[in-house]
Amino acid sequence: MTGNAACGFLTDRFGPYMVLIAAVGAQLLLLVGLVAFGQHGFLTLVIAFLWGNVSYMYLVPIQHRLLGVAGDRSKLVLAMNSSTTFAGIAIGAFLGGVIVEISGVKFLAPASILIGLVGIGLAVAFVRDAEPAKAASGEGTG
Repeated sequence: MTGNAACGFLTDRFGPYMVLIAAVGAQLLLLVGLVAFGQHGFLTLVIAFLWGNVSYMYLVPIQHRLLGVAGDRSKLVLAMNSSTTFAGIAIGAFLGGVIVEISGVKFLAPASILIGLVGIGLAVAFVRDAEPAKAASGEGTG
């Protein structure tokens, strides 16, 4: 709940691109931290709490972008986004299980780094162009 509230505020203040990059970057670092420090009781709880706050912060910026380009198809586009999100969660869980079975839990950190970097790359490729268009149109200027 606190992550959702913060995400809405931060998206309004800094725009979806910056929030998306920060949220995915934080998720990446915190997931690696969970693997790296998973044996350290209290630290694990702190990292898990922080990850819980940022774990779905990618949704608001992505939906903001999708609604900006969807036009009259917004309901369909958001439904497709939800389906894609759940498919990604399922595929990630499957791949994580395969990695743990084949190589052990320590290989989850490198896999998380790789997947996180791909996610940041996709965000840069597909969300960033929305920010200059917004500035050029005069939106968000006082």
